[in-house]
Amino acid sequence: MRGSARRPEQSLDESLENPFFQPASQEESPEDHALRGELNAQLQQAILSLSADHRAVLVLIDVQGLSYEEAAEATGASVGTVKSRLSRARARVRDALMQHRELLPDRYRQK
Repeated sequence: MRGSARRPEQSLDESLENPFFQPASQEESPEDHALRGELNAQLQQAILSLSADHRAVLVLIDVQGLSYEEAAEATGASVGTVKSRLSRARARVRDALMQHRELLPDRYRQK
């Protein structure tokens, strides 16, 4: 019983009869896993291509969750400079990712 609780069984008959049948598995498909890996690589490459100042602000705010004031203190820059660098860094990363739209989930693709 423990094994069946961990791995719920799927009906093969139901999958053949119902064209909209979706398996209950929450695991990622191999294709989705590969696409996510490629997107991750492109994102890392885009971040690494930023200047040190822009990259630092982006990582401090978007990755580590610091406030503008905390990022300004950490970098020794004014809050206005931090906001400007963050805006430019995000725009450059967005532009780099838009060159690889096929890797982005549909909801993030600009029409």
